[in-house]
Amino acid sequence: MNAASPMAEACVSKTSRRQLVRSRNASVGAGNRFLNECNCDGFRIDTLKHVSEEQGRNFCGSIKEFAENLGKADFFLVGEVAGSDDDARRYRDVLGRNLKNFAHG
Repeated sequence: MNAASPMAEACVSKTSRRQLVRSRNASVGAGNRFLNECNCDGFRIDTLKHVSEEQGRNFCGSIKEFAENLGKADFFLVGEVAGSDDDARRYRDVLGRNLKNFAHG
């Protein structure tokens, strides 16, 4: 089996990054439009664990920034992270102020 050349790997990686950015921009754009049209006070992000910490941070940060620009400094974001306490802690640490934290019992 032949290993992919460094040039081929760079092309795939660049394409993947572009697709990721387009996907993130589409998600943020949809969230911003929904927020603007519905004048809601928060979002629940279902199964946050299915995106990377970076994707979650970027999405939540973008939504919070847009909400703040609309005068919603206390816009509420809550995300579901099923799994262990360590899983929840990892996301909470990465997302910081952008996501409310609720302990589970």
